[in-house]
Amino acid sequence: MTTRGPWARLGALGLLPADVTARYLLTYAAAFGALALFLDEPGYESYWTTGLKGAPSIAVPSVVILWIFGLASRRTGVMFRWQLAWLLLLPLWPLLFASTPVPLLTLRVSQTLFAAALTRAPLVPADWR
Repeated sequence: MTTRGPWARLGALGLLPADVTARYLLTYAAAFGALALFLDEPGYESYWTTGLKGAPSIAVPSVVILWIFGLASRRTGVMFRWQLAWLLLLPLWPLLFASTPVPLLTLRVSQTLFAAALTRAPLVPADWR
């Protein structure tokens, strides 16, 4: 992020939550896109519609968790990622009652991969060696 340009007035508090939200929503769409691509069957509801119906109960709370934890946490290393990965599993509790475990497993993997690789924090701490 530069200090010049049209986005300079927004600063970190404006751009980083928007960046995290966009990254998360792309990850969420990729998870349900993979389910729809490989597991959709004729005569059943598509995983795309399942993902859209689940967005208010899964994606919105996950984004709120990302914002709150990202702004409140001072850690930026591996501990930040582990704590975020555990917190992002909380919105998945409605899927525990689903008739198939595939969406739950796919979203658990995508939420964990998001916390481990796509958040703005170093993957390996600087003092690691």
